[in-house]
Amino acid sequence: MTKVVEVSLAGGLGNRMFQYAFARSYAERHGFELHTPPCILQTIFQIDDPPADNNFPVVGGDHSLNGFSFGLGAHDGEHDITLSGMRQHQQELTYTRSDAKRWFRLRPEMEELVKNVPSMEVVANLRRGDYTYSCNPFVVISEQSYLDACDQHGIDKSKVYFLDGETHYRIPEILVESPWVNLNAEEQGKLGNNARLDFLPDLALIMRARIILRSNSTFSWWAVTLGNSERVFSPDIRGVVPASSGLFRPPQHVPFVEGNHMQMAWPYPYLSDLHLKP
Repeated sequence: MTKVVEVSLAGGLGNRMFQYAFARSYAERHGFELHTPPCILQTIFQIDDPPADNNFPVVGGDHSLNGFSFGLGAHDGEHDITLSGMRQHQQELTYTRSDAKRWFRLRPEMEELVKNVPSMEVVANLRRGDYTYSCNPFVVISEQSYLDACDQHGIDKSKVYFLDGETHYRIPEILVESPWVNLNAEEQGKLGNNARLDFLPDLALIMRARIILRSNSTFSWWAVTLGNSERVFSPDIRGVVPASSGLFRPPQHVPFVEGNHMQMAWPYPYLSDLHLKP
């Protein structure tokens, strides 16, 4: 009988990619068959796993009764279970960058859609939208922070293209029917929704840029991981308390460090810096 493990996927594209990568690594390590719920991952990547039935006991999460735990502990090697949790801690990077590039290959029809997205010299990936709401515990990074990082690291500011992940880099082949932030969870996860693909040019733009100043978002982390940038810089949000002004969070000045390893939110014990092996 085939040994099966399922994965529970939640959140936006980047969060789901962390969850999927952990589960795929687990399945391959133990020789299990991975079952995955239908979502955007199968739409854009060459992922053709059998569908999950959601009938297995849920194992994982990001905390236990007595504190935080990572990986699977005593459950490692079990099958017929459903893996859950954000999986954004160094101890849960049980895969390499080469593994990730193998698992997250764009489908040929998606490659065709973004074939004309240019290769830019410098892309600064802003993150706004839901990050600006005071109910979300994320730092909103100012544009000046990116420009100051250019000065610090010897990058030509005149060549910077600011990519706002909520308005998107536009190409004629993909319509922008509604800003991503205005879609509800059901709409975000809907297969075949053209508005749901308006992030795809952003993904391609970051993957193809020579120099990236990324946002503190999982989407940006994965775009860099799947790309071939010569230099990457990440915002160092450690110790930065998100500012609040009524219903919205104003942008703040944040320093940048070289590398694609800084965590996206702070301080959360179930998240960490993320050093991915080649």
